[in-house]
Amino acid sequence: HEIFFQNIIKIFIAVDPIALIPIFATLSAKIPKQKIFKLGLVIFATSTSLLTFFTIFGNKFLEIIGISIISFQIAGGVFLFFIAFEMLFEKRSERKEKLIKKNINDDYLISFSIFPIAIPLIAGPSVITLSILISEDFTLNFFDIYTKLFPLYIVIFFTVLIFFTSKITASFFGKSVVLVLQKIFGIILGALAIEFIINAFKLINERFITMQENLSISHDGKYCIGCLRTILEISNWNKFGDKKKRKIVKQLKKRETNV
Repeated sequence: HEIFFQNIIKIFIAVDPIALIPIFATLSAKIPKQKIFKLGLVIFATSTSLLTFFTIFGNKFLEIIGISIISFQIAGGVFLFFIAFEMLFEKRSERKEKLIKKNINDDYLISFSIFPIAIPLIAGPSVITLSILISEDFTLNFFDIYTKLFPLYIVIFFTVLIFFTSKITASFFGKSVVLVLQKIFGIILGALAIEFIINAFKLINERFITMQENLSISHDGKYCIGCLRTILEISNWNKFGDKKKRKIVKQLKKRETNV
């Protein structure tokens, strides 16, 4: 249950539904009451479908385009840190409010519930990044579905409930409470971002140590005695093109005399 609750907290902070309360309240005031429920269903279906895709196939997608999970962890950590910075200084809320004001149109409520409400106000880049990071090595078993997919569905469901009750919730919390909670979430998200980056560098260090233990290194520490490639060449071999590989192979005979 620990991983389940940890992921709920992480996703809740990334979605930041509390900060969406005043935006939803402004929006719902312009939408007929009989259409609110229908729009909520569209928002839930769109957000969960997108995030489910990235949770299940996100890491495979990264592999196809040649990006390692370590690189994505570092880039994702930097990105989430930037989002946390915006949350602390209210720039994120300001940008979302402008997006709502710019695109509101009663004639296209369904398309509007998909964009910009479901995407990117709820399922934005920060949540997509987080869904990929927490779902490394995802497999279709009960444990992964329970700990990685269910937290997404619970947070999105809660966010849609806020959409339904945004007018009441906005008056209950008040603007000052929303701002305080947003800043607290910003600090926590910043800490999570740093943790992602630190874990990525730890993983790099672990892989480097493991590689050194499994290789017979030359006396000068440059080459593997078995294949005569450098550690950097071995670790990146699958990423090299044929031209680069042929160039390295040509150099192996020269290295043989130096080992």
